[in-house]
This record gives sequence, structure tokens and C-alpha cells, in this order.
Amino acid sequence: KDIGHEVILVEKGISVFNVVKTHSPDVILLNRLHNGIDGTTICRRLKQNSDTSGIPIILLTDGQDEGSTETLDSALQTAQKADVMIYSLAAIDRRFYYGQMMVFNGDSVLDKLSKQTGGEMIRASREKDMEEAFAEIAKELRTQYLLGYTSTNTAHDGSFRRIQVKVRDQHDKVQARRGYYAPSQ
Repeated sequence: KDIGHEVILVEKGISVFNVVKTHSPDVILLNRLHNGIDGTTICRRLKQNSDTSGIPIILLTDGQDEGSTETLDSALQTAQKADVMIYSLAAIDRRFYYGQMMVFNGDSVLDKLSKQTGGEMIRASREKDMEEAFAEIAKELRTQYLLGYTSTNTAHDGSFRRIQVKVRDQHDKVQARRGYYAPSQ
């Protein structure tokens, strides 16, 4: 709000999808769970809709699995098939997990999801870090280039196909997804 953005909070009992449809936001911030629907399901539904598929979504989580029904590989495959680029904002309170004598591996999960989909994981532990992280994500979203190519493999077999983007100047930063799923029909 302080920098000129309108913030719309979606209260309990209100559909995220209705709010997105009526307000057309520039970006969506999601918690892990909203009104009984997990963030992965909300992301999938938004990305499947042509009216909302281009809206960047930031899922706020520490990456620690607390009983989800999907495996990491399943979630990654879902994101790749939906052509989603994941930027993870790792807001992690390690003292909580260590105090509970729990093993924490959420940051490695977020890092894998981000890198495999062409996004990036950004660590933030203080409010100032959060502001800088959002600014970094916004900058990256504004300075992206889209590259396309036609595969020589014309098989419609639904297989995962690895890709690698290389540049001549080693000082240039390349951030790209690791591959894509071929059409299955």
C-alpha cells in the first residue's frame, strides 16, 4: 500500500477465483491454504484459465511439507505441465523447527521447484528482506525475454524433454526452465 499498490484481501468464505475475475490483479499472493483449497490447486486452476494464466502467482510458504497429498515430484510435474514459473520467497523461521526438534528441509524443496521451472528462490528473514525480495521478483518479471524453438522430435508421447539455454557472454545471467512436457496427443 505504501508504494501505491491496491491490496485486496480475500476473506474466509470468499472465492479467490471470483475476486481475481472481478479485479484482474497484476500479481497474486497466496498462502498455502485458503478456504480449504490448497495453493497448488488454486495455482493449477488459475493457470488453466486463459483469462488468468498470465498473472504471476507468489505462493507464501516455508516449503516444509505438513501432510500434503502430493509428492514433490508430482507438484513439480504439475507446475511444468501448466507452464508455470515458480518464484519462491523463503520466509523461514528455523528456530521454530529446531525448537520442536523437527528436521527442516523446506528451502531445498523451494529451491528445486524454483530452479526446475525457470524461477528463483529468494531468502527473506526480516521485513526489510521481504521488501527487497518482492522488488527483486518484480524486476525479474519486468526484464524477461521469451525464447521459442521447434523441436526436431515430433512425437506426441507426453515425455519430459530437457532443454538447456546457453549464451556467449559468460557474464550474462540465464535463468530458464530445465525442460518441458511434450504434448500427449
